[in-house]
Amino acid sequence: MSVQKSLQRDHASSIAISLVINGLLIFGLLTLVNLASETPVDTTSIRLSAQETVEEVVEEPPPLEEIDPLDNLEEITFETDFSFESPTDTPLDSQDVVVDAVSTTDVTETVALMSDISSVVTMSNVMIGRTAAGRKAAIGKYGGGLGGVTEPAVMRALEWLAKVQAKTGNDKGAWLMEGEKGKANAGMTGLALLTFLAHGETPSSKIYGENVALGIRYLIDNQDSTGIFQPAGSHTGYGHAMATYAIAEAYTMTGNVLLEEPLERALKVMFDGMNSTGGYDYNYAMTSKKSGGPRSDNSLNAWHVQAMKAAKISGLGGEQLNAELQKAMDGMLAVSGKLKDGPGRGFAYSNSKDFEKDRKGVNNKLLSAAGLLCLHLSGRGNSREARDTLDFVQTFTDKDNIPEWEKQTIGSYGGEINHWYYTIQAFFHDNPEGRDFKKYMAGMARALVGNQQSDGRWVCFTPNGKKHGPVYNTTMAALALMVYYRHLPTTQAENIKDYPSEEALDAEEDDVKFSI
Repeated sequence: MSVQKSLQRDHASSIAISLVINGLLIFGLLTLVNLASETPVDTTSIRLSAQETVEEVVEEPPPLEEIDPLDNLEEITFETDFSFESPTDTPLDSQDVVVDAVSTTDVTETVALMSDISSVVTMSNVMIGRTAAGRKAAIGKYGGGLGGVTEPAVMRALEWLAKVQAKTGNDKGAWLMEGEKGKANAGMTGLALLTFLAHGETPSSKIYGENVALGIRYLIDNQDSTGIFQPAGSHTGYGHAMATYAIAEAYTMTGNVLLEEPLERALKVMFDGMNSTGGYDYNYAMTSKKSGGPRSDNSLNAWHVQAMKAAKISGLGGEQLNAELQKAMDGMLAVSGKLKDGPGRGFAYSNSKDFEKDRKGVNNKLLSAAGLLCLHLSGRGNSREARDTLDFVQTFTDKDNIPEWEKQTIGSYGGEINHWYYTIQAFFHDNPEGRDFKKYMAGMARALVGNQQSDGRWVCFTPNGKKHGPVYNTTMAALALMVYYRHLPTTQAENIKDYPSEEALDAEEDDVKFSI
């Protein structure tokens, strides 16, 4: 009996102990639930997306007073002289334009143009360099140590452009001809947008997202019933081509379907406005009042080829766009020819009577660089015409032609900075690791970084360049400095496609230097 009682007592004790332990566990769980319900959830850390989220590194603009732009450029030396050419007209003056009807695209709220911040667009091929990691990889590969001074200059330019963008009234979202004053212009707005987009800024960017969204909306809201972005200035084609260029890149980088129809309508203007030679006149005229035949302006043609290439990258336009792009390039080549005094092929300003008579003016440096760039953009970078044009453009690396502030090598209306914009891109597309690119980039970087205004803008030193105003010069300069990653040649894009992580990039030392 004593054994049985002992077993019963032990059994009762184990049940009691089990109940106590279970009670304690239940109490603990209830306590945790209560604590969790009283703690607010940090919703900012929650990202819900159908695709993998890629963390974008936000680069704060460095304080202007802390930047010594010449720190890393002291060893770059070269001699420079200057020569002159006949003027090239690239007018972008604004005029009062009556917009008879806005785009049929319904964009009633700025938020409609804002990409979902948790949905990061994956850029590939020629656009891959615009991601934060892509920029670092491209600068490390092609920058030769200059990225440490060119990137702060770019950030200063973006800061100034953001500051002077119109924030109120009918011009809200536009960039004005003179920065903080003057008239709104679709071309200037397009160029400013291209500058932000080149740095990888989209409507979802933390710092400049609103600037980009407002700029896009301004263009869309001011596309008239014919498809032209207004106000385009007295020479409509320039403003429209630049704005189309920007909308095409914006569509590629955001995938925003609201941009499809405006881009398609803008391209139709280009297709319909091309004359029988494949070229363009100022206001999309089919014939010239002076000659009675079609006028082809290579300065204008170059902006249309650039815009069409951007549209092709976007995936819109189809086979017609491919055909029109090649026809436009044929139009540029029709106003080019073999040089009489010197190597290779050059491009002229227009098919004027003098040009038709004896191929006069084919030694125009600015437009020859633009022609070589467009040959690459149109897929003809390995053609005989491109090789011949390179023979001429390579002379721009001679000591008398290397970029240097206050030394003029051309007399064209676009100015020296405009000339540098085309030449550095042409050399980069030809061979981003070659001597031509490295030598020209070194001179251009020293000239631009060392002469940027304290507020971040550039004012061209030539009278003709100044006529375009600070927005034009600032965008041209910044786009030229971003050449490393802005449009990677397809073959080069593949080389840096598998770029390293941000941590690996931060840990690496840039030991690639220019050999001049």
